[in-house]
Amino acid sequence: MVGRQEVYMGNILFCEYLCSKRNPPFLNRSLARSLQLNQRELEQAPPDRDSRSDFEINRADWKMPDEENLDAMVANQESNRSLIVHINGIEPLKPDKRSQGIPSKKKAVLFRLVVEVHITIFDPDRNDPCYRISNTEVAMLAMQTENGRDIKLAMPKSVIKLKDLLRSNGLGEEPSRRLSRPKPWNLLIAINFGGQKDAEQFFANMAPSHPSFQQNAPSRMVMRWIDILKCPGVNTVQPLIVRDEQLDFGLKMSLYWTPPKDESVLAMHNRQLKSSVRAAQYPTPPLEPGPSGHNFEITFVYQDTSFTREGLVCPHCSRSGFYELDALRMHLEAWHDMFKYRVKKEREEGGIQFWKFSCDVADHKADQQRASDRAPDPREIQMLAPKNPFDRQRYLEGNKDFQKAARLEKIYRPAALQRSTTAQLREKIKPRNPDEVQERPRVQGRKTYKVPKAPTSITFFRSITKRPLQEGEEISESDDEVDMDWVRLKKEAHMDLDSGIPEPTKRFLKAFDSFLIDERLQGDIHAADALIRFARAKANWLQQQKLLDEFQTKADELLGDKIITEEVHRASLDIVNKELDILSEQLAGLDARMNRCPNPSLTTKDKGKGKAKVTATGIMTPQTADSDGDVEMQDVPANTKPLEPPYDQCLCGEDALAASITSRIIVCENINCIRSAFHIDCILKHWSNAPDPKTHTWICNDCENDQQATDADSQLPYSSTAAAPGQNSGP
Repeated sequence: MVGRQEVYMGNILFCEYLCSKRNPPFLNRSLARSLQLNQRELEQAPPDRDSRSDFEINRADWKMPDEENLDAMVANQESNRSLIVHINGIEPLKPDKRSQGIPSKKKAVLFRLVVEVHITIFDPDRNDPCYRISNTEVAMLAMQTENGRDIKLAMPKSVIKLKDLLRSNGLGEEPSRRLSRPKPWNLLIAINFGGQKDAEQFFANMAPSHPSFQQNAPSRMVMRWIDILKCPGVNTVQPLIVRDEQLDFGLKMSLYWTPPKDESVLAMHNRQLKSSVRAAQYPTPPLEPGPSGHNFEITFVYQDTSFTREGLVCPHCSRSGFYELDALRMHLEAWHDMFKYRVKKEREEGGIQFWKFSCDVADHKADQQRASDRAPDPREIQMLAPKNPFDRQRYLEGNKDFQKAARLEKIYRPAALQRSTTAQLREKIKPRNPDEVQERPRVQGRKTYKVPKAPTSITFFRSITKRPLQEGEEISESDDEVDMDWVRLKKEAHMDLDSGIPEPTKRFLKAFDSFLIDERLQGDIHAADALIRFARAKANWLQQQKLLDEFQTKADELLGDKIITEEVHRASLDIVNKELDILSEQLAGLDARMNRCPNPSLTTKDKGKGKAKVTATGIMTPQTADSDGDVEMQDVPANTKPLEPPYDQCLCGEDALAASITSRIIVCENINCIRSAFHIDCILKHWSNAPDPKTHTWICNDCENDQQATDADSQLPYSSTAAAPGQNSGP
């Protein structure tokens, strides 16, 4: 364990030493040149230019080579072929004769020899050697294995190029013209033993039943192949010949032709096309250095200290040579990503630019560091270079389109298309005009079920929230309902305890917040629609509660925060004022009608037997009359002052909205209702019908009776209150 610890600590120190001392100049130069080339391509490329490389062939411009060029390329390809000769060992020609004795479970060495292997290629016309490969020392190892005897030859692979064979003269002669096409050359492989003892030892193990080889063992074995243009293939056994006699074993070898590895016929044709395209274009001018970075003065500000550097110099590695400010920023972003800099230009005096680099520690990048140099890098990802050039300025401004396109995270679209799409989206979400705002659609509630009575010692719970259920509680089938009433109640409680908020403001904010919660806004862009709907729905309530000033203050705040426009601000106030005028007219007519009606609370004593009643014609007639037809006239009531209408009062005489939040209330749907809100307990006490709190169309009995009376008055035959001629209106 101690040794392993020392090795591990040594690796850590070695890696730290390399990270601190090693300077990768090649990587720095390549990165700088790549950024300069991308910037030049970005600046000089016309708008309609394709983003491919300078010498890339367009698919539409690519053509097949003509027949003459194709034959020439094929001939060139054929001339670059090579003959591969690889000798592996010696094996029996028949697999059943592989083992000459009892197989051994353990490997045993039979003999080790050193032989000479000669490879010679002969011209079939003159029978002269034209190519030769000689290996003076090749190790031969014979072993007894479970499968029998196994003989290996440690000979490397021989590669013979065709262009070396395409000549008419033999070895040792002066070179002359080359051949135009290959010939069916002959191949001869000879194995020569180092001495008579080596030959006798080999044949004693490989051919013990041959008596002539035991007394006079041959020192040479050969293998012939007639036509090398027709090779046998890979891992074949070719027979060995000794004294014109074929042996029972042969050479296990691979003999085949291989094409050149540099390029194919198609790659050669594409290279020629690129050369023609490159010749037709102007040469690329060399990269010239930009302006010097000495006209910069940068102040680096950290948490505890700050210092100033003249010129474009890195404060971490003291590297200089940056010709522009973006190059320094890119260096800090790429090599020192543990620090995040915010760049700001302060001023420019006398040709010197003063910049300020404020530094923050990037903790999110610190979490991605490797635990050790052996651990995989979590930031290592597969990337594919996009076709468009890299825009360094947009990247430093925070644009990540190039990285997303390289990681294939989304389909890349050009910047012009993205800007047009963004403009279209902004046009789609443009605020509506106040006249176009519609009422909020009513959301149909879920079907609820009552919780049954649980058996003894059993409690019903919700499956997800684990909330205990009470008997008779109405719940829905799904457990995804989020109860946010406690947030509203807590907010209202804090508001009630705050003595700095006036009471009218508290009442307005409670109603306004509750309305916005029901709106379920998805952004500030929809706040204007919610304000218009609030003005339409709560105009009468604002007048009754005398909260018009609070509503105007809230509208002014939204306008000051640029959440709503002036048009919406003006329209919301107009809606409230218009509804206020209509309500004032209706209340004035209601007061006049109540003044014309007798006070039902006062009783009148009968002063005679003549009691009047209303006939079908609507004329007051006495119930009984004297013999002379006189009608007894009633006295005028002493108190003719009408009662004050019960504005904003429940049946109990209190304001239902100002009561405790624990009391259940319901609001009349009629906008002309003078009571507006009622306690549900008071309705059950004074009226027989019980209201449904979930409905949005409930109307109180007073408004319903008033509507019925209005309908009955409209059906009466008289249309004027003026007295008929000849009738007296008084005593």
